[in-house]
Amino acid sequence: MTGEDKQLELTMDADDDGTVPDVSSWTLEWSMRKTQTSSGAAILSKSTDLGGVVVSGVYDPDHSINQQKVLINFADTDTALLKGNVKYAHSLKRMDDTNEVVLMFGDFYLGQVTER
Repeated sequence: MTGEDKQLELTMDADDDGTVPDVSSWTLEWSMRKTQTSSGAAILSKSTDLGGVVVSGVYDPDHSINQQKVLINFADTDTALLKGNVKYAHSLKRMDDTNEVVLMFGDFYLGQVTER
């Protein structure tokens, strides 16, 4: 919902060999745009460098017992002025030198109710 403190929780899938990557040392950036192909600055972005993206939980290479999660934290002020009930696009990218890769992307919906 727009104007609320929220946390988006993501988990990593196993690689082709069945091993889950340990992302605890990775530099990560999450961004939200009008569409996946929108140019210019993101409407909203978070990163591990600025504390808006946090890796939490105990890592295990076995997907069935891995507890590591990527947490994207939103303050109420991050979304208070955004239009709700609209489809945005979002993505999470690894930003380390020589290892820049999009880890996930998709649609992102912010709800909005009459009470703000």
